[in-house]
Amino acid sequence: MKHLVIAGAVGATALLLGQSVSAAGTWAEEPIPPQQYQSSLHTAVGGDGVTWSFGVDFDGQEFRTQAFRRGQQGWEQVPAPNIGRVNTAAVVNRDDVWSVGDGRSMHWDGEQWQEVPLTSPPNTYTQYHGTKVFGAADVWAAGSATEANEAWRRGSIQHWDGKAWNEVPLQLGLGDWWKVSTIDGSSPNDLWAVGSKHVTVDGKGKVVGLILHWDGEQWQEQPQVDVPDWSVSLEDALVLAPDDVWAVGFRDQGTVARRPVALHWDGGQWSPGQVPDELGEIDDVIAGKGALWAVGYDSNSPYVLRYDGQNWQNVPDPVPPQGRSVVTFSGVVLDDGKLLAVGAANSGQDDSKPYAAVYAG
Repeated sequence: MKHLVIAGAVGATALLLGQSVSAAGTWAEEPIPPQQYQSSLHTAVGGDGVTWSFGVDFDGQEFRTQAFRRGQQGWEQVPAPNIGRVNTAAVVNRDDVWSVGDGRSMHWDGEQWQEVPLTSPPNTYTQYHGTKVFGAADVWAAGSATEANEAWRRGSIQHWDGKAWNEVPLQLGLGDWWKVSTIDGSSPNDLWAVGSKHVTVDGKGKVVGLILHWDGEQWQEQPQVDVPDWSVSLEDALVLAPDDVWAVGFRDQGTVARRPVALHWDGGQWSPGQVPDELGEIDDVIAGKGALWAVGYDSNSPYVLRYDGQNWQNVPDPVPPQGRSVVTFSGVVLDDGKLLAVGAANSGQDDSKPYAAVYAG
């Protein structure tokens, strides 16, 4: 297997490590309806003039799904079936929205949310973290399936054909410990899925970035992403065109001190992108008007970068509500091109409240 080897943190080439500067702009917090119990938002999605965010609350005994819709009067909570944690969502149109999470999914038909069963492998625990929509009868979800006794963990991709979710075969010979984090594409015959897998290098185990491509007939593994002396996990992908694809994530050495990773596909090869050599993890990459946004967190606060086509710029952290700190950021670009980020604001142990803010830069 060929490797895409990226220089490490010390003495890294300019291809990998760009000099970050701070972007000017401000955050405007958007109130979420008050919650009785601890609660957090995990993902947001927008399209066709509608924006949704999803999370869970916990009453001390059970985690329960929450759905919020953004309107002209602010955020409103919408009743939803309890499918547990929602990790990802996708909009076909304002009356056709999907939410997918830990082995379960639900669908919005313009009037209500209803649970729709996934077809998961038997005797497994599944988690789906990425979705891609091409039409009402062409929806993809990507994640992982873990065997009940944790003997293996492998990537899992589901496809909605308009009638049911079906498992897509992934016979790639990648071993027993690998996952897919997300999926995106320019067409149903040009899909990219990224994640990570466990390998052995010089007799030692480590994690490398995994990139898969679907050409309409089969999935093929691309050169794995390896940073010497570091593990690499790819968390999100953004396909702007067949020759313009981004994959992002982080590298670490087994600690919470993670550093961002970005890769770019130009139609012929993958190459390292210019991201700052600093603490930070990228979990989402999103396209806005004239810019890309990378959203994640560092060890104790949100982490956001803005790419203007030449440089990645640090976006200042939002100012949290008094007495609270903001964590667990996820983002989506609104119809007006502004970045909406959602997550949780904490004031102490077991005291989290949902948080949403819009960045005007």
